[in-house]
Amino acid sequence: MGGNSWGITFNQKYKTVFDNVRKNLIRRGILLFDESMDRILDEKTILERQRFCFPPEFACHLPPPIVGKEMNSPKIILPPENILRKKLAEILSAEPKAGAESKTEAESGNIKGRLHIKDGVLLINNAKFTEKQLQSWNTSLWVNNIKISKQSDSLPLGRLLDFFLDRMDANQWFHPLSLIPLFETAFPDSDLPDPVSDFMETLCEKGWRRGCLAKTAAGKTFYYRPGKNDTISPGLKPGDYLTAMDENTFAVDLNLVEYKSLEIITRICRMQITGSRLTGKIDFIRLSHCMEEIKQDPVFSWLHEHLAGVKDTAALIIKRRNKTIIHQNVMMAKISDLSLKIMIEKKFAATGDFISLNDAFIVFPPALLPEIRKLTKKAGHVIKIANRVESD
Repeated sequence: MGGNSWGITFNQKYKTVFDNVRKNLIRRGILLFDESMDRILDEKTILERQRFCFPPEFACHLPPPIVGKEMNSPKIILPPENILRKKLAEILSAEPKAGAESKTEAESGNIKGRLHIKDGVLLINNAKFTEKQLQSWNTSLWVNNIKISKQSDSLPLGRLLDFFLDRMDANQWFHPLSLIPLFETAFPDSDLPDPVSDFMETLCEKGWRRGCLAKTAAGKTFYYRPGKNDTISPGLKPGDYLTAMDENTFAVDLNLVEYKSLEIITRICRMQITGSRLTGKIDFIRLSHCMEEIKQDPVFSWLHEHLAGVKDTAALIIKRRNKTIIHQNVMMAKISDLSLKIMIEKKFAATGDFISLNDAFIVFPPALLPEIRKLTKKAGHVIKIANRVESD
């Protein structure tokens, strides 16, 4: 819709509309707007670059983007395979590297796009594992080969569909043709593949096959809605997919664990692969950051009840809450030169006694000071001792 069409510019065509929006919505605080900077090089006018959104206080009360069909407890048609369960199995699929005793390739973190463990953290695409990350990965592959002309880089198709699906009401199902107004609004300059009805039906069918959409039938008509389409039985309890190994460690059954439960586990535990099983061990620091948030969750309740180490760790966190912890026999240094900080990190990070903090600070035991001093002087820098506090 940009540029000049039939002798009428974009500004001439929509100036009245924008004036009404500014007067009745923006000035009343109902709409927020900003100028998109990514279209400047396209020689778009200021009005064409305007982007609008509702404040969060209003957005949650908006109706869903389209009106769907209300169905209570319809019969779900399961897809041919469970993509997400197959994805979780990647954690265990890699073989050990040559010469490695316990660390597998899946733990190395060098496999792009795979679920893997690095430094005790479960990652997906180099980001911490969450249920939403897993679903977004699946959505991106769903729409990967779907081409729409003149699609905006600032609004990928996957993000549009996530936006739409996240805002559907409970028990609401949509017909594939109901997506047409959504696409026409989001991609006004695009020409949807012809025939549009076949395109929308194929889009939804692919989403169902990947498990991004749930599918049901009403007569000969198919309807869809957001859905995990999981093949596990509903109502599973943590004891069905968690097994205590000792007082600190437990195993996770990837064939049964709920995705949200796995997210909580990875937030509070150090993960590793033991034999052919995914195992976790409670981490004091990670648990202390979110214990108040997850302490009522059934997964944490199960761990607290069945693992003595978790119970002891939780008690220690409560005991130390709101108290100042003074570390003894530890030195801290501020390094203003970035190249020197990187040099020290590369030299001593593997020792296990060296910690690099945010900004310019590092922490290390006093025994490491002579080596750090030697490297610093060799690089042409000077060490200054700011203060030393002796304690009994």
